[in-house]
Amino acid sequence: MGDWSGDTNLPGGGVAPAGYGDIAFTNLPYVRDVGFECGQNYVNSGGAGNLDGFSIIAGHEYAETITDQNPPGGWVADGGENGDKCSWIGTSGVQGGAANVALGTGTFAMQGTWSNAFANQGGCEITRPLVTVTYPGDQLSRLGQAATPVSFPAYGGYPSYTMWASGLSPGLSFDPSSGTVSGTPTQLGDFQVIVNAVDSQGFFAYTVIIWSVRIPQVVVPNVRGQDPDAAAATLAAVNLGVGQEVDQVDTTCRHIGTVMQQVPMAGVLVEQYSQVTLYVGTPPPPRVKCH
Repeated sequence: MGDWSGDTNLPGGGVAPAGYGDIAFTNLPYVRDVGFECGQNYVNSGGAGNLDGFSIIAGHEYAETITDQNPPGGWVADGGENGDKCSWIGTSGVQGGAANVALGTGTFAMQGTWSNAFANQGGCEITRPLVTVTYPGDQLSRLGQAATPVSFPAYGGYPSYTMWASGLSPGLSFDPSSGTVSGTPTQLGDFQVIVNAVDSQGFFAYTVIIWSVRIPQVVVPNVRGQDPDAAAATLAAVNLGVGQEVDQVDTTCRHIGTVMQQVPMAGVLVEQYSQVTLYVGTPPPPRVKCH
């Protein structure tokens, strides 16, 4: 059974007081030799059920220890703690009845425990479908351009769900009926967006993403063959600028005074207001013949 260090009814009196106050602990009243009367084969038959009683009773007492750390004055209903109310009520087919539960260390027979939230009136549960909000991954949108709608559907728990979101960029909005964010962002930045859901039993879940809003992109135009002034005007027409003009010897003498190369190259997607480096042809040294 679950107990606490201040219980003076323990044999020999209470445990030595601790500086932390009363501390909960578990007495494990399990005797394997008793057989079925102590839970052997309650869930599993044959040798697989030899320790059914051990895991059922140990889980029962542990659950009470962590949920009710002061049995005489803590959570008690109808004279029983949350494990007591669901003891030996049956197995498969019984709500909250004992069953095998798979854990990281193996599969064990366990009983249900009491939940005040079950069916809005309370009952035994051995598992509960947890409400979850879908994580769609971090998002990237462009300022002033319609964002691709992103859905955050809730599932599990006890439908239906009440949903809301916070932290969105201005211009984006959340539709609680569909769990979808849409709109046109109007502010640059990295926004921590939290989407929340509460199911019909009051159980809560949320997911968090970073939604980045960046400057729109443009395709770099081809300015090769243009003189620097014309190239600058072509770039400015798509909100790009000239970063540097670099002299580059033109041994062919066919591109003197015009753009021979550009970086980034034509056709590349870059953010608006990026800079393009122009390589402008200059004559070769006097002793070098054009070819």
